[in-house]
Amino acid sequence: MNPLLRSPGNLLLAALVWSPLAAGMAGLGVGVGGLSWGPALLLLVPPMVAGFFLASSTFYVCRSEPLRLRRIGRLVLIHGAGGLFFALLFFILVFLTGTLLDLFFTQSWKQAVFRLTLVLLLAGLFIYLISILFHYLVLAVEEAGRSEREAMEERLAASRAELRALRDTVHPHFLFNSLTALEAFILSDPPRARLACLDLADFLRYTLRLGRQEWVAAADEREHAQAYLNIEKIRLGERLTFAWAVDAGVESFRLPALTLLPLIENAIKHGVAGRLDGGAITISLHCRGSGLCIEVSNPEPPADAATPPGGGHGLRTLTDRLALHYGREIRPRIVRSSGRVIVSLDLPASPEGKK
Repeated sequence: MNPLLRSPGNLLLAALVWSPLAAGMAGLGVGVGGLSWGPALLLLVPPMVAGFFLASSTFYVCRSEPLRLRRIGRLVLIHGAGGLFFALLFFILVFLTGTLLDLFFTQSWKQAVFRLTLVLLLAGLFIYLISILFHYLVLAVEEAGRSEREAMEERLAASRAELRALRDTVHPHFLFNSLTALEAFILSDPPRARLACLDLADFLRYTLRLGRQEWVAAADEREHAQAYLNIEKIRLGERLTFAWAVDAGVESFRLPALTLLPLIENAIKHGVAGRLDGGAITISLHCRGSGLCIEVSNPEPPADAATPPGGGHGLRTLTDRLALHYGREIRPRIVRSSGRVIVSLDLPASPEGKK
C-alpha cells in the first residue's frame, strides 16, 4: 500500500511538507508570471493539490522498478519519460485551471500561464524527482526493516533448533546418570527410589512441553528446576544442599522456557560437583519493579579445579536466546563475593513476560 495512505497521520505529514512547495510555486507566479499573490494562489495552488496525489502514484513506479546498478540505463529511461510526462501533465493542469478562471474573472489567466510555461515544466520535473527520491527512500527503509525481521526470525529459528539439539544431547546423558543413581536405591531404599522416579517423570514431562511452548510461568520453571535438584540430590547425596527464596506473586511472571535450569546446572557443575565437600546453592526469585530478578548462588570452585566438559555452553546458549527475546542488554551477570559466585539475571516485563 502507498505509504501516504497507510494512516491519516502520514497523509497529514505529507501535506504539511507539500505546503511550502505550493507556497513556493505561488511565489514563482508572482515573481515570473507578474501576478499578485491572490491570483497566483488561485491559479497554482489547485494544480499543486492535484499534483500532490499524482506524485504519490510514483510509489508504484518505484516499487516496480527497484534501484539496481545493473539496470541504471533502464531506470534513467523510465524515469526520464515519467518526468517529462509528469511535467506536461502539470502544465496541462495549470492551463485548465487558468481556462476555468477565465470563465469567472476578467483577468487574462492564460497569458500568465504561457509566461510561466518553462517554470511550470521545470517545476513538474522537480516535483517528479522529489517524489521518486522520497519513495525510493521509503522502500529502502521498508526493505531494511524486512531484512532485519527476517534475520531475527532466522536467528530465533536457529536458537530453537539449538535448544532442541541441546535438550536431545544433554538429557540422555542426564537420564543415564539418574538411572544409575536410582539403581542404588531400588533395593536399599524403595520409597526414596519411588520419589526419585516421580521427580524424573515430572522433569521429562516438562522438557517435552518445551517443543510446544516458548514462554512459561515462573512457577513452571521452578517446578522443573525443583525436580532436577531432587534428582541431582540422589546422585550427589549430602554434598548438595539447596534453598529457595521466592517473593509472593512472582510465580505468575512469564519468561522464556528453560531460563532457570541452565543457571542451576551451572551452579551445580562448577560450585558443587567439583568440590569434595560439595556445597550449598541458593535460588532467589524477586520482584524488581515490574520485572523479575533471578539470582543463583554457589560456592566458588577451588583454584585448581579443572573446567568441566562443556563448561559455559549452557550460559552462552541462554544468553543468545535471551538476546532474541529481549535484546543484547539482557544477559546473566556473574559476581564473586566472600567465596561465593552469584549469577543474576534481570528480566523486564516484556509483552510476553508480564505478570
